[in-house]
Amino acid sequence: MDASSVSPSIVSVPTSRLLPIRTPRSAPAEWTTTDDSSAATVEEEEPVTPTARLMEGIYIVVTIGLGSPVNLQVFSAGAAAELARFPRFRSIQVTDGNGNNPRWARTAVNVEDHMIVPTIDTAAVAADPDRAVEDYVASVYTLPMDRSRPLWEFHFLDFPTSEAASTVVLRVHHSLGDGMSLITLLLASSRSAADPTRLPAMPEQPARTGAIYAPRRRAPFTSSTSRPPRRPPPWCSACTTPSATACRSSHSSWRPRAAPPIRHACRPCQSSQRAQAPSTRRGAERRHRALAAFITWIWPYLVLAWNTMVDVSFFAATIAFLRDPCTPFRRADGDVTLNPRRRFVHRSLSLDDVKFVKNAMSCTVNDVLVGATSAALSRYYFRKSGGTDTYRTWLRSVLLVNTRPTASLQTYANMIESGRSNDVAWGNQLGYILLPFHLAMHDNPLAYVRKAKMTVDRKKSSLEAIFTCKTSEVFVKMFGLKAGAFIFRRMFANTTISFSNLVGPTEKIELCGHPVVFIAPSVYGVPQALIMHYQSYNNTIKIVLSVDEEIFPDYSQLLDDFVVSFGLIKDAASRLSESIKKE
Repeated sequence: MDASSVSPSIVSVPTSRLLPIRTPRSAPAEWTTTDDSSAATVEEEEPVTPTARLMEGIYIVVTIGLGSPVNLQVFSAGAAAELARFPRFRSIQVTDGNGNNPRWARTAVNVEDHMIVPTIDTAAVAADPDRAVEDYVASVYTLPMDRSRPLWEFHFLDFPTSEAASTVVLRVHHSLGDGMSLITLLLASSRSAADPTRLPAMPEQPARTGAIYAPRRRAPFTSSTSRPPRRPPPWCSACTTPSATACRSSHSSWRPRAAPPIRHACRPCQSSQRAQAPSTRRGAERRHRALAAFITWIWPYLVLAWNTMVDVSFFAATIAFLRDPCTPFRRADGDVTLNPRRRFVHRSLSLDDVKFVKNAMSCTVNDVLVGATSAALSRYYFRKSGGTDTYRTWLRSVLLVNTRPTASLQTYANMIESGRSNDVAWGNQLGYILLPFHLAMHDNPLAYVRKAKMTVDRKKSSLEAIFTCKTSEVFVKMFGLKAGAFIFRRMFANTTISFSNLVGPTEKIELCGHPVVFIAPSVYGVPQALIMHYQSYNNTIKIVLSVDEEIFPDYSQLLDDFVVSFGLIKDAASRLSESIKKE
């Protein structure tokens, strides 16, 4: 079924002449604005980053379920007061006369131009409102976008579904920012439902673990970990023989601590020789301890360097020739379709259940989600292929990693308020990790989580994400946009899926005066048949799939496989916890 065949008629889509995303500098830069005091001229310009230039045809789509019917006037006022102040949300890309040197140019925004209310077949809504929302979101990528204005818009579906009283679909061009920054800015523009005067509560950021992240502080002295205090030299303080005098002169740099002098009878020659033997042994012990401490300190860095070298080599091989095997999750070799017919579907998991498995397995939430993904993909693969031989059955995911330093919501809110990036980097700050998924049928469902923990822990001891982020920027600057786009396209074409995990607030929020029920982000424009996102919110985790409808005509079964696989993992974790309690 073609997406265009289910697209409802749109009454508010702009019909003016569409301009390229990089508008020539001579093009008009003035539009009407709801704020008469705002100047409708370009305020300032800054260059478009190389990573943002690679996002030419990629859009972020966020489906937001609301707990009340849409009040368009209230929502528009909230968007104008919060979101429209974000610099990227009031900027367009302009170029010089030759179409080069793209830059962000600030401009005034008429928020009403970015609010779209479609007209949808009432019979389709009455028959199946959930399907009507799914059909509309699937048709969003076919709708034109007026690129002479900032590339973001809200679509309002004001009818109830099984999960929400109404639905809002946010479409944003990926050049404005990556998913992490846009979701965070969306949350920074929202307020707590319990207390509208404050920002939503976010989970605490887990501390990074490992020897390379350990603080370099001098520990208090213990006999096993620290160097013992220096002892007085082995001569008598009352001795005036030449040998003792020479010994004292050789230790002239030593300064004794405030302690009573050593009182013992001294025989210059014999006692000096006897004292040198234990001193030599103590020196050897100190050298051995120092060597062991040095090896303990440097070993994590050696492992980090080795893992980074291996991962970067595999990344380069993927760009050059290394391709995932043919599975039901990807198109035939060489078939790269940038904008296939896509479906955006989602399902909910209990965050408490995920944390229960995490505690039972002594791992992280990410480990549990990666393990559940591996179990679901394996379940779908063996049902579709009917195979039983798991040797050499594997696929790889492009794991998107946020490379920014950890920042609070208040930092983002301050950035929106001031309009300046002091502590937060705007735009796309993404690194890429090639995360392998081994397809297998395990008798114990917890084996998927154990395997996932080993894989994720191995990837944590690598700088692959930072290296790929910086290398892509340098490559575009040195060899141009076409060379960077070639690498970008090959990375996605030679892998199977994309994977991302986003953290949301731990409580219910209000967005532009409307209570939020769920948040389901996704993306289109990437040449992969399957794109997965996990989004936490309140006490749930949303599994969001963006699927190629031609490759996954049974995408609802794939979504069910995620729920069933996680249920099996949770049941196995419950049995494990009960057995531990009995012991």
